[in-house]
Amino acid sequence: MMSHKLFQYAILSCVTCIACIACTDLENESAVAEAGDSCVRFALDTSSPATTSRAAVTTDETFDRMGVFGYSHSITTGWAGTASGSLLPDYFLNKMVWKDADDGTWRYDGVVKYWPDPARSVSFFAYAPYVDNQGTFVVTPKADTESGSPTITYTVPNEVAKQVDLVYDKKLNQTYSTASGIVKFQMQHALSQIDVSVRLNPDDQSVDPSVTVEITAVRLVNIYNKGTLTFADATPWVVDKSSITTYTLDATNGSDATLLSFDSSDEAAFSYRQLNAESNGHLMLIPQTLSSTEGSEAKLEVDYILHKTDADENASISYDLTSQTWEAGSRYNYQLTISLAEPAVLESVSNCYMIHPNASKAVTMNIPLSRINEYWDGNTSIGHGTADNKLNVGDTWTASILWSDITTINQDAISTYVPRNTGSYVENDYFTVTLPPALLQRVTLWYRFSIIG
Repeated sequence: MMSHKLFQYAILSCVTCIACIACTDLENESAVAEAGDSCVRFALDTSSPATTSRAAVTTDETFDRMGVFGYSHSITTGWAGTASGSLLPDYFLNKMVWKDADDGTWRYDGVVKYWPDPARSVSFFAYAPYVDNQGTFVVTPKADTESGSPTITYTVPNEVAKQVDLVYDKKLNQTYSTASGIVKFQMQHALSQIDVSVRLNPDDQSVDPSVTVEITAVRLVNIYNKGTLTFADATPWVVDKSSITTYTLDATNGSDATLLSFDSSDEAAFSYRQLNAESNGHLMLIPQTLSSTEGSEAKLEVDYILHKTDADENASISYDLTSQTWEAGSRYNYQLTISLAEPAVLESVSNCYMIHPNASKAVTMNIPLSRINEYWDGNTSIGHGTADNKLNVGDTWTASILWSDITTINQDAISTYVPRNTGSYVENDYFTVTLPPALLQRVTLWYRFSIIG
């Protein structure tokens, strides 16, 4: 069971002071009444964004620098009517604007910029976290001779701790009069926040109170990981569909030794808990429509171990994510339910599995028959199933171990190690491999599948 919920939050910003540099008569703003007589100042708008509210990850505690671009143009035609692709960043070129730790005001170093004469206006673009052109993002333009809207090309790192919460805003056609001398950015989250929550099936509370479930890995498979954000565009992101990856949360990436552990004797285990909520469990990814390309379908996988009294059962669950859309500034919380009553069937198209035996307990794996390769029989023209070798309902099948790392696991041991090795195919069918606790090394099993009759 999975439910997919969209959570949206407002960005929090506690900056209340206005910042500027090298301007005179700061205490008496009314004395600076004419355009051209005041320097350009910056602030953050503390109200909720007028557009979709944003996931609350970036705060004023960590957001202390932003990059700013500024383009001057005719006030009559404005940004959109001035062939904006030809405009140059003559006011600010990826200028770092920083928050003063003492008074919370926003400042910039170097040459002071003043508002232009009444016939011209300025369009501003801002983003954070700030980087120069050698940083995580590829930011353009890189020179004040390069025209066009600012862009950021970003490849989201696989390492969760290195992912950032990118925010941005644009303020078009600003004048001293319309802005009251202060450019107030209202930052919007540019990425999609992905979370995963898990619970044990509430219907299984009476199944076995001694079972514990250990979540060992979470994978988002076949996710586009690179895109270019154009600040001025209404639909800012263009996804690079040639760049695709798998994001993994496990013991080595964005997690503790285990992501979560559930004790079936604990009533709280049957309520949703977010994986790794207290550390680097949030994935901040490129907004996109998830891949439905054959062979590269997007999916969510969770690996776990059922620790039972007499055996440990390795299993995984997988959910189809194809064609779902992640929007910028939205949080998606995938809620997964693990059943203790139903057999846990590995979600895979492989015919090779690595099993890590337990010194004191038997290890059991239920291997799916949803897509078995018939070529192991040396016969590709059996005629059963579809062209991609899917079984038809009602086909009678048998399974056996073809090869393993340990010579004692062979055809002669089939009745011991594969207790369920034949059947009449039904949807989500599987066969079982069980290894005794005496095996103290990793085992690689290659299995063979045959159709009977």
